[in-house]
Amino acid sequence: MIGSMRGKVGGYVIVGIIGFIALVFAFEGVFGPKATRGLHEGSLAGKVNGEPITISDYNKALERKTEYLKGMLGGKISDEQMKMFRIREGVFQELVQQKLMAQAALDSGRMPSDEAVREEIMKLPYFLKDGKFDPAQYRAVLEANRYTTAMFEKMIREQLAVEEWTRGFANQVRVSDAEAKEEYLSSKNQRSYKIVSIPAQMPKSDKTDLTPKTAVEKVAGMLKADKKADVPVDSLLKPFGVTVREVDDVTPGSPSIVGVADHPEMAKDLFNDSIPVGKTKVYESSTRMTAILVTAVKKPDLAKFETDKSETMNQIRSRKERELMNDVMKKLTDKASIDPNPAVVGEQTESA
Repeated sequence: MIGSMRGKVGGYVIVGIIGFIALVFAFEGVFGPKATRGLHEGSLAGKVNGEPITISDYNKALERKTEYLKGMLGGKISDEQMKMFRIREGVFQELVQQKLMAQAALDSGRMPSDEAVREEIMKLPYFLKDGKFDPAQYRAVLEANRYTTAMFEKMIREQLAVEEWTRGFANQVRVSDAEAKEEYLSSKNQRSYKIVSIPAQMPKSDKTDLTPKTAVEKVAGMLKADKKADVPVDSLLKPFGVTVREVDDVTPGSPSIVGVADHPEMAKDLFNDSIPVGKTKVYESSTRMTAILVTAVKKPDLAKFETDKSETMNQIRSRKERELMNDVMKKLTDKASIDPNPAVVGEQTESA
């Protein structure tokens, strides 16, 4: 289920699917005649279009997030870091996105049958014993995780609806041969370079007589492709607190090209071959003094386009699907009535 979705519509759907699967619950709602639907009564973390986000779901999502961050931060996370990373707000917003997707999917008429929900449940590995679904196993896991059958049945039903809903985005996307060729030419047009950049208004240091401008001009004559050549350059730059930086395989479509924010003309120079390999150019702006050395140029080979055409079209298709999904989610969010519980989520969410 997860594998088929990955790379299709970006983070929204994947977060939703992994979110409930990773919790490891059990359930029995669709298997018995007493099954009921709907959320249990209790404290709320908030509401989305009148539908509650329970405190239980919020706390479980918060626990998952904090455990993940602990793994990244050496096993601990402080209250200050929780506030700094806006963890509570982020968790609430993720749950809001999941609610909005589920609501949109069900409102579109996609209502999975009890049979489809039952089949999905019986495939989940947490409830298999000797390769077969075991009712005792799922009841035990459900009880251990404080989930009711109705709650999990509802989550599975919504998730199946969301999967079908998101597949509809793929059907709306078209990619032409011309688009694929343009994307191929751009993505294979790569440049690598070394860059040294010093703030233009950096105060003069008593450790050097060089100004940012004279330092960069001197560096321009010292930069070489060889890594060993960086040692004397870094030594010269030490009073300025900067070092030589290597940037590999950027393309015209790269989301961020180091140096271009301060020197917009640099992008044009890189990709129209104004700076040959092995040559250095100095840029000056009100914010930075910069020198770059082009170390490698890789140009597209049209003879290989047909071989890579299918992969290129898939990349464009995935990007368009993500963009379409992001646009839909923005519209859903803008129209939604979202009411966080400040006592649970915290003041961050209100201000956001």
